[in-house]
Amino acid sequence: MIEKDLGRMANPRFVEEMIVLADAGQWEEFDKGVLSVCNDSNNISWAVKSGLANSNENIRDLAISIFEQTSLKVLTSDQMSKIIERFERESNLHLRRKLAFVLFKYDHKEKNVIDCIQDAIKNDPELSEKARSLLTQK
Repeated sequence: MIEKDLGRMANPRFVEEMIVLADAGQWEEFDKGVLSVCNDSNNISWAVKSGLANSNENIRDLAISIFEQTSLKVLTSDQMSKIIERFERESNLHLRRKLAFVLFKYDHKEKNVIDCIQDAIKNDPELSEKARSLLTQK
């Protein structure tokens, strides 16, 4: 089951509930759930240490969504290096594009990040509006 892969998040049952929502395609409820936990330091820590490295794409999506939604203005160098590492290794294009959004949010605006965001505009209808919005903020 998923539990063995959850790491040390403050509320593993919450993560499991979020995965059920993701598997069911209930993204509005998923997003509400992320907003309720995204500024908690324990959840940020879980996202870095366990969520980004998880083999389950929905768990990685949850971790990435926490970084997308958090109001933290600055992440530690260790947190940023884990996000960059995941961005470079991510094989799921949708998740890679969301990681590019996170990197852009934290002023990592290298060519490969911009290219990925531009790719989202062209090829990912779910993310294209957010991608356009980010690039107009440059």
